[in-house]
Amino acid sequence: TTAMLVILMAFRTRQALARFWEGTSLLHQMRGEWFDSVSCCVTFSRAALETKPDDVWVFRHTIVRLMSLCHGSALQEIADADFGHIPTVDVFGLDAVTLQYLRDCKKTYCFNRVEVILHLIQTLITRNQEAEVGVLKIPAPILSRVYQTLSRGFVNHLNAKKIVDTRFPFPYAQIIGMLLIINSVLTPVMMAQLVPEPVWAAIFSFVPVFGAFSLNFIAIELENPFGNDPNDLPLVKFQQEMNNSLMMLLHGKSDLVAGLSHGCITDFDRLASASLDSSDDLARGYLDQATASILSSNWQRRPPLSANPSTELDVLVPAETSQQLESISKVSEAAVSDAGTASIAEPEEEEEKAEDPQEQLLQGIHDFGTALRCLTQTVEQHTGELDQSFDALRQISDSVPVLLDVLKPDTCRKPHKGGSSRLRSPGHG
Repeated sequence: TTAMLVILMAFRTRQALARFWEGTSLLHQMRGEWFDSVSCCVTFSRAALETKPDDVWVFRHTIVRLMSLCHGSALQEIADADFGHIPTVDVFGLDAVTLQYLRDCKKTYCFNRVEVILHLIQTLITRNQEAEVGVLKIPAPILSRVYQTLSRGFVNHLNAKKIVDTRFPFPYAQIIGMLLIINSVLTPVMMAQLVPEPVWAAIFSFVPVFGAFSLNFIAIELENPFGNDPNDLPLVKFQQEMNNSLMMLLHGKSDLVAGLSHGCITDFDRLASASLDSSDDLARGYLDQATASILSSNWQRRPPLSANPSTELDVLVPAETSQQLESISKVSEAAVSDAGTASIAEPEEEEEKAEDPQEQLLQGIHDFGTALRCLTQTVEQHTGELDQSFDALRQISDSVPVLLDVLKPDTCRKPHKGGSSRLRSPGHG
């Protein structure tokens, strides 16, 4: 009975963990596909931003609101629970006809709201791709990628919904429940026969029964990762992250095209050597704050070229060194080489200041290595002394049996006082 229960519990726990992991993976894939489709539409509409700015912004705001509502409706449908108010991006910003249609599809016609909203998004994209509107000036084969990402996101939504609709097989759950009851009855009886102490018998009976029931309840909790339980996935947080990503597409700088500054390195050899500089590790956060303060003077990043360089700085430049980099950039702009690249001419005093902390750091590393070698030698010396002590103890332990044999009393016993000895000499009869 115990072996069968262990096998079934392992099977159910493995299936529950697989369902939980698949659920969170599908939700992230759904969000990624749908955000990518909206991002592509916003990017494709950039070509018409100069000629039809009003139409472009109306299209962007409409598709962002529809996608936010679609993602929230999908999460609510998957969870099959009442979350109350799901945060969306100004759903009441849509026109009254669209809102009335969405309400009738849910209450009157019992249509699936996610499917309805996806159809509205595809209709919106198709209309703005027409020549009369001209918002999406992109070839149809390239625009078809948007429809593919929308469909893949919807497939992920259906796969996540499959986890909710398909429960763990009831026969397995029923036999596991019966075995748990039998095990909780037979275990105390067996322990009472095997363990004479009542306290230990009670402990040995409680622990396996408690562990079996705990594993079963954990598996039940993980089988459906969607809902309002504390151990379920944070669906409201997923919706907030989706809204934040969609709001990024409506920002005024969303159409910004990245460029290069005058001081960028275009020579391959110099760029390869600069990529090995510690500034890359510093930007990625691999160094601690103390080392960052020492190596920050070696950065070769400068403010981008703009009409007002004092107000627009590189995001990788620390705030406390922005004024220093502005002076460096002014000096470097006057020292442009024949190859068209600019070299950074830092003042000699700053180089000396930057070298002193580096030398101190290297000296500290050298001192640490020396101290570590001395410690290793000391440990080896004490280890040798311990080996000698163990050899001496081993010799003493080997000599103890010999000493015991020497100190053994004679087998002949002395005669008692006032009596004759029981042992006779060999000369007597």
